[in-house]
Amino acid sequence: MVLKISTILFLFIGGAIPTRNMAQTFSNQSSPFGITTLSTTSNTISFANEVGAKSVRLAGPQAIVWDRVKSQGWSENDKIINDLYNSGFEISVVVLGGNPVASGNLDEYSKFISEMAERYNGDGINDASGSPIVTYFEIDNEPDLYEPNENSDWHGNLSETKDYALVLKTAYEAIKSTSPNAKVAIAGEAFAAQNSKVYYDSILTELDKLKTNGDDRYFDVYNFHYYGFYYEYLANQISDVKSLLSKHGCSNVEIIVTETATYSGTSMFGGISNNMPYQSEEQQAESLVKRYVYSKANGIDKIYWYMQHAENGLSSSSGSKLLAYYSFKKMTDILEGSEWTNIVKIREDTVNNIFIYKFTKNGNPIYAAWWDYFNSIGYNSGDSMVVTISGLSSIAVMVIQAVPKYTSGINITDYNAAFVKNTENVQNSSVTFYIKEKPVFVEELNTTSIDEMKGGNSVKVYPNPSNSTINLQLPENNCQIKIFDVMGNLVFEKTLHSKQETLTLNLPKGMYFCQIINEQKIISVKKIIIQ
Repeated sequence: MVLKISTILFLFIGGAIPTRNMAQTFSNQSSPFGITTLSTTSNTISFANEVGAKSVRLAGPQAIVWDRVKSQGWSENDKIINDLYNSGFEISVVVLGGNPVASGNLDEYSKFISEMAERYNGDGINDASGSPIVTYFEIDNEPDLYEPNENSDWHGNLSETKDYALVLKTAYEAIKSTSPNAKVAIAGEAFAAQNSKVYYDSILTELDKLKTNGDDRYFDVYNFHYYGFYYEYLANQISDVKSLLSKHGCSNVEIIVTETATYSGTSMFGGISNNMPYQSEEQQAESLVKRYVYSKANGIDKIYWYMQHAENGLSSSSGSKLLAYYSFKKMTDILEGSEWTNIVKIREDTVNNIFIYKFTKNGNPIYAAWWDYFNSIGYNSGDSMVVTISGLSSIAVMVIQAVPKYTSGINITDYNAAFVKNTENVQNSSVTFYIKEKPVFVEELNTTSIDEMKGGNSVKVYPNPSNSTINLQLPENNCQIKIFDVMGNLVFEKTLHSKQETLTLNLPKGMYFCQIINEQKIISVKKIIIQ
């Protein structure tokens, strides 16, 4: 919709004499979690740190604008980029240079682009103060969508695509001449214009004509945007983009989404789009999680949530945090550090509307799953769907709802207590559970993590190991105990009427797992040993 930025960071390591290409890449370059900027850089840094975003995209007022640099110099951009870089973020920045082909200033434009790339390559030569690094340079923004109030030189006309192709080629060669490690991104495709597909197809056709060799390529990254209602997270644009790139022999380029969002309330972009169908905070948060997980699992390297309007941001106009804020944080808490090139599509079932993806983090599997209830015929609020995950190696899993249990973020006072969590037993290497409207994360529980589960400190089991008799100290009266063997078979159950109970278990020697249940909710799971 407008312009923004994403961030990847490098640490310059050099000796007394600076040399080129000695930047060390940060691990943020593999993380898909990005946001666009807020009203101030300090707010952006604070917010991104809170939710766990690793990349920041600079656009709009914080873009690099050729005319502004000519009249005011680099100081404003230097300050923003340096602050983000020093805070550990990867950076993507939109570069607005107009149409220098039409104005006859292409050589001057090339010099400006070369100076810019040198300034932000971190090699210690003619750098901005602090030698910050920009990872992505986006060459303009949404040329397929003409918005008169943005005073753009691009009007979405096919007659312009030849000019844009030459501008992109010129920028690519100028950037690579001084910053070969930087990534050059084609201008973000709006996909909001009726002729967007044709427009970008025409750009790539014109780029093909400019090639000297068959393997020449004048962009490293394809960049597109998508918004829509909460249920429109599947992004048909992904398959459209992949088909377009394949057609032009560019299937191996990186793909990023530098703007995505949906709203809560009745407005997407403030006054621009009032009186839209009402969407709840819960629906916005559901869509956020699905957009990141689905896009990453389907080949999108980075996704940036659009933050420049409160309606589709993560906090309200009054500053209170929305449910989407907490869902973003929970998503990054659970998934950040995953092996991003090792995501497995367990199920993408558009008939039953069930989606399951497997991530691996520190060698341990994590699953993201959801039911697209809004596409299910006959759905009524509160309905559920049975989901099964197979191939598990643990004896139990923790199912964590990805959206808080409240209807509004303003009600949340304790982040850790805001999400519903339940344990489910694994039987024959599979777990089956019910899923409702909210997406869930599923974590396998190993024998050491069992004792660390919720409620663990309020339930005592002793002695442990035991010869057959165990004592229980419970937080409530009228709890229920269920004991399972390592295969997940139920071997003992009883209702416990007092907070102090002694049980004699006639069980074979071995390891068991006991659930303590109160008001139909599991409050603790303990590992016990019978000797």
